[in-house]
Amino acid sequence: MTAEIRISRHLVDEVQADLRRSHPFAHERVGFLSCRTAALVGDGVLLIPVAYHPLADHEYVDKIINTLPDQYRALGRQGMYGDFFSFYLCDVVLKLNGKGGQPVYVKVAGQSTGRCAPK
Repeated sequence: MTAEIRISRHLVDEVQADLRRSHPFAHERVGFLSCRTAALVGDGVLLIPVAYHPLADHEYVDKIINTLPDQYRALGRQGMYGDFFSFYLCDVVLKLNGKGGQPVYVKVAGQSTGRCAPK
């Protein structure tokens, strides 16, 4: 399959102008082209971009963060504590040797509310 793109000079100028704008922290720009399609002779397709939709500056981080899985967001929040590893203890249990070598567990501290509440 072959694809051919025919784009107007006006639309090329609009895209290039947006892509040249600087951004406070992103190293690239993102935009989308709306296209019409037509079949070409054989197995080809003709794409004709008719509109450019730039991504607004405030949407860069918002859209990325909102589309990340929850696990990635949790990892990102760990950086807020200033350490690479962040731990929150819900229970502290001491394991001791009992009679006959059997383990004895002694709960030293615990929290059953907030983030430690059973789900």
